[in-house]
Amino acid sequence: MTDQKTIFDTHPSLVPDTDTQSPQPGSSHPLMEPLSDAEINELADFLIWVESCDCMTLEMLDGFLHAIAIGPNRVMPSRWLPMVWDPYANTTVLPTDDPEEYRRIVSLIMRHHHSIVAGMAQQPPELLPIWDTVQYPDSSEEFEDAEMWAHGFHKGVELSPGAWKPLLTDPQAQHYYRPMGLLGAPDFAPDQNELTRTPAQRQALTREMEGALRQIHAYWL
Repeated sequence: MTDQKTIFDTHPSLVPDTDTQSPQPGSSHPLMEPLSDAEINELADFLIWVESCDCMTLEMLDGFLHAIAIGPNRVMPSRWLPMVWDPYANTTVLPTDDPEEYRRIVSLIMRHHHSIVAGMAQQPPELLPIWDTVQYPDSSEEFEDAEMWAHGFHKGVELSPGAWKPLLTDPQAQHYYRPMGLLGAPDFAPDQNELTRTPAQRQALTREMEGALRQIHAYWL
């Protein structure tokens, strides 16, 4: 742990410590508006090219926000936002010392979070998870591979391990978490490496995730 000052210390107003002003799902509030393709690209580029910290990628962030959005308890942005900039350490070095740039990026992240919440509130839930396809050097075929998305989802679960425990220990419901766990959680299963070794195996697990998200969401409801 370090006493290093960050923009959180010098500009505490930049940290949304409550969500009392968050819009309700189904409202026409601007914060519920999904990001445009240009805004998605803007956020992805920022997360990739920032040099001051080890930020999540867009895929990892999307998985992380899905876990927070559909989880069993409300997690305040002041708890989860620092992990976007540094998901592995105990201290946070923010990605910019420019308050206006920081506000812009945070506004995109918050809108993306709210749009996930709004999508899950639809009947049936509307899911648009973000992960890429991968082409391997020895194959001309492209495969869906949500490893980084699943890793982000697992980091979101780790924010509230006690709250998630009922699902993860329920003999039936724990199966819902299986595709995320196999691709994104370390030491999830003894045969994890064998079950995720080939591109086809990883694609099959990836394609299970949307159904698993619906099942997890329904479980907590």
